[in-house]
Amino acid sequence: MRSERPRQNWLLVTATIIGVLILVMLAFLIGKVMTGNQSSAASSAPRTSSSQSVSSSQSTSSSAATTTSSASQAPERGQKSGSETVGGPYSVSTEELNALSAFHVSGMMNMPGSITLDLNDQSGAGTADFRGPDYLSGSMNVTYYSIPTTSIRIFGAKNHSIRTVKVNSEIRFDDDNPSNELTTSGSMYAFKNRDGGISLAIPNYAGNVDDSERDVLQEVLQ
Repeated sequence: MRSERPRQNWLLVTATIIGVLILVMLAFLIGKVMTGNQSSAASSAPRTSSSQSVSSSQSTSSSAATTTSSASQAPERGQKSGSETVGGPYSVSTEELNALSAFHVSGMMNMPGSITLDLNDQSGAGTADFRGPDYLSGSMNVTYYSIPTTSIRIFGAKNHSIRTVKVNSEIRFDDDNPSNELTTSGSMYAFKNRDGGISLAIPNYAGNVDDSERDVLQEVLQ
């Protein structure tokens, strides 16, 4: 009996030590798992914030791009605004046109002899006074418009050869009278000519051209 008791005591001590070791290992593992979860949660939070920041930045950039695009696509066409002409590099202002006495057509049959413009510097509205044959005479209501740069073909005033010029200033007839050839033949255009003066391109009322030249206007000088 004496030999059995020390043996039992030794077994009890051993079991206790093993139990303590198991508890220590479990506590260590649980602590490690909890620490890992906290670290994962902490690291995921900044990613979400970063993702939201990038998304917000992209949204802002997209909005700015849309605004810029809208601004760049704004219509160029417009009537006179205030005392300044809205136009491009080839624009001729109403002030410049009003300062001229008249545009003259010389040496051409079936064309008006002269054209005088009187335009309001604020609205662009005014009149074009034609002098010539009876059917090409009269005072017509017109409106000055500033338009995007446009290329037109003209018969030169001096040599009648066809050339292309760029314009930003259009003068439209307001009268809607189908029996009046002056108002049904198209618009007029003002531009700076290569001699430094101002020219007016008017419809070719003479009409003596081939079909391929129906679009060609006649240049007249001051």
